[in-house]
Amino acid sequence: MKKTITLFILLFALPVLKAQVTTDEFKLRLTQADSIHLVSHEGNVDALTGKSLPPFIKGDGTIDVTTIKESITIGKGSALKLFGVLTADWGNAIEPASCFTPYHALLIYKNGICSYIDICLGCHTYAVSADLKGLKILIDRDSWKGLYTFLKQRDFHYQMPAEGKEGY
Repeated sequence: MKKTITLFILLFALPVLKAQVTTDEFKLRLTQADSIHLVSHEGNVDALTGKSLPPFIKGDGTIDVTTIKESITIGKGSALKLFGVLTADWGNAIEPASCFTPYHALLIYKNGICSYIDICLGCHTYAVSADLKGLKILIDRDSWKGLYTFLKQRDFHYQMPAEGKEGY
C-alpha cells in the first residue's frame, strides 16, 4: 500500500510541481526570447459606452493584435531591467483589488510562440499564459510602482493611472 501511495505521488504530484515557472526560468526566457514587446491594449469594456469589446487574449490563448494601442520592442538590457522590476521584493506587501481590467501586457516570443503577462495597473493583478503558470512577480507595492515608472519612461500613455492615483 505504501509503495502505491509513493508511486501515485511520483506520477501525479511531481509533474504538477514542475509546471510552476520559477523566476530563474522566467529570466532565462527573457534572455533567450526572439523578441519582447511591451504593449498597451483595449480593455474588454469600452470605458465611455460600457459596451463589450473583443478580448485582447482570445479564447484559444492567442493575441488579438487589432486591440493594441501602443507597442515597443525592448532589447535584452531593458528586458533584464524589467525582470528586476517585476521580481523585486521590497517587503511592502500589497492587497490586490479585483477589478481586473488589464490594459498592458508583456509579450515574449520564442520560435513563433507567444507567452504573455496581461497586467492591470488599476487593481495590481495580472494573468499569465499557460506556459508561465505559477510565476510570482509584482509581489509588493514598490514593484508595481517600478513597473509604472518603467512604462512611463518609455512614453506609455494609454490607460495609465494618473500620478497619485492607485498608489502611483
